[in-house]
Amino acid sequence: MWKTIDGAPSWKPLWDDFPEASPAVGAVAVAPSDPKIVYAGTGEINIRGNVATGNGLYKSTDAGKTWRFSGLRDSQVIGRIIVRSLRRQHRSRGGARTYFRRQSGARRVPLNDGGANWKKALYVDAKTGASDVAFDPNNPKILYAGLWQAYRKPWIMESGGPGKRPLQVLRRRRALAAFERRGLPDGILGRVNVAPTSDSKVIYAMIEAQEGRPLPLE
Repeated sequence: MWKTIDGAPSWKPLWDDFPEASPAVGAVAVAPSDPKIVYAGTGEINIRGNVATGNGLYKSTDAGKTWRFSGLRDSQVIGRIIVRSLRRQHRSRGGARTYFRRQSGARRVPLNDGGANWKKALYVDAKTGASDVAFDPNNPKILYAGLWQAYRKPWIMESGGPGKRPLQVLRRRRALAAFERRGLPDGILGRVNVAPTSDSKVIYAMIEAQEGRPLPLE
């Protein structure tokens, strides 16, 4: 992971002198409320034969100068981090709710403590994780997530599965509460990426689907 402070002509490495963390960084996010607060998720998101797994989430409060472990030690792969700033009238009530994407296992969301503690909010099975996650631009309490059943073996890569439940774009209606499934076609679906728009009724999804099987237009 690298940082520039002059608009890209020069770069400084931030991860080389941090031996505790995995060398592979899969996701980086800066807190909207404070540019000095940076989250880094370890592990490579692309599943290949020689993929480098991670060892959790790390957090910096000084713009990347120093880092500390911030949970999710067994996540292996964190490929997306988004941070919601919780603004209150009193400074002591501030905090951040952080969401992350992982390649296998469960996606988790934390309590309102900036990633110090985590609570599992969704679990399908050991092969399925969230391939992408995004806030609704009009309402940060609504979270869209694409699920991906993926499993890498030494002799084969499995991407996608037959079940409907683990292969859906989900809409999160309440903070740390239930999810609602959104209709997608039957059959094998793989990696799903989601992109909400300024119109909450319009959501784009890039979906790995069976060849020759069109998605419904409605």
